[in-house]
Amino acid sequence: MKHVRDLLTTGELQPGDRLPPERTLAEALGVSRPMVREALRTLEVLGVVSARRGQGPGAGTFILTEPSPALELLLDIEFTLERFDLPDVIDTRVMLEQWAIASIPADANLSAAAHALSMMAECVDRDDLMLWDLAFHQAIVDCASNRLLAHLYRSLRGAMQQRLSTSIAQIEAEAWPPFWRRIMREHRLIYAALDAGDREKAAELSESHVTRHYLRSRRSN
Repeated sequence: MKHVRDLLTTGELQPGDRLPPERTLAEALGVSRPMVREALRTLEVLGVVSARRGQGPGAGTFILTEPSPALELLLDIEFTLERFDLPDVIDTRVMLEQWAIASIPADANLSAAAHALSMMAECVDRDDLMLWDLAFHQAIVDCASNRLLAHLYRSLRGAMQQRLSTSIAQIEAEAWPPFWRRIMREHRLIYAALDAGDREKAAELSESHVTRHYLRSRRSN
């Protein structure tokens, strides 16, 4: 994200330009393709890029706009959060998610959360599981009416992603199946509570789930 922002600021990227493929970006920046994919998703939500699926010259990820003051602020939040301790980030994430859950309207469309849940059930790759895990929680927060809350929460995801990825990578092969089953069970319970309209129970389950991830990460460090 910083790489794209810098290129926009210097004018090397202009609205209408197409970004290099994910693989090329990952190799150039020395990061994994899932991390590039997540950054591009965030930029897409912020309205910076548009991803056009398919084949041919019209496909790819294109720049939509030049950086605005609001965008600069959100990206600065994204980068600044990386300097905070994980417990502070976790506490803030829990508070934002509980606030969002409490404000979800009764007729909210939970299809994005349901899709993320179904994709998690099919994951065999650990990085993909983490991305769909985070996407599930983001989809819940996106159901709240406060758009700024959704953007702030997305920034927290970026701050946590690498540290949680490192923690998950340390899980031994024999311990992975029960860990995956527990993760799936916890997410299904959260979704069931939301689908039933029990916001209080969903908030409690979400806090327990996120905190459990943090405790494991702290022990691994």
